Amino acid sequence: MAITHSLPGEFLSEAAEAKKERLIFEVNPEALKLFDELRVRTGASTRSELFRNLLKFASASVDDLEEGYIPLLKDKEGNLLKSTGHKFLVWR
Repeated sequence: MAITHSLPGEFLSEAAEAKKERLIFEVNPEALKLFDELRVRTGASTRSELFRNLLKFASASVDDLEEGYIPLLKDKEGNLLKSTGHKFLVWR
């Protein structure tokens, strides 16, 4: 059974996921190129799969931020660095 993250703390079964709605975006060629590059780099087989994965990532990130967690980055030497600027995570 495929499990898909929906809302914080909720998951959809395959049957629930089968009820789909179409979502269409208009983007410029540069954005589409970046999206396709991310699809290849992340191993997503389709644009839809990449979109679902990015949505899950964003949802989990927002959940963590709302609970007071601070994103940390690790450099090549293993040093932890406090994230100072993920503007896409700041929506308020």
